[in-house]
Amino acid sequence: MLYALTLAAAALSQANALADDADAELNRYYTAAMDRLKEQGEDYHQARTELRDAQRAWIKYRDSECGAVFTNWYPGSIARTMAADCSARLSRARTHAIWAHWLTYADSTPPILPEPSITE
Repeated sequence: MLYALTLAAAALSQANALADDADAELNRYYTAAMDRLKEQGEDYHQARTELRDAQRAWIKYRDSECGAVFTNWYPGSIARTMAADCSARLSRARTHAIWAHWLTYADSTPPILPEPSITE
């Protein structure tokens, strides 16, 4: 039994670390997108406002979705691990969307940040 608990704790620790890393990368890409829009001047104020609002709505979605994943697996010991995995996966997908929509150019200009990975 102790061995199973140790494995569950290790899996949770790893899932939490991956979720934290994905969230940190998401924040870096979101900040870069907001900075780009700010540098483009007042004409892009509305786009900044809409991106901010979209990000806030997306965070609520992620939290609700991953909360539902937790509830689905609860009371199993894997519930928190599955919720953390959900958060990491959704954060990586959102980071890629921000990169594609806000940090790349229509011509051959290199992107502001490198293309983020959607997988671990």
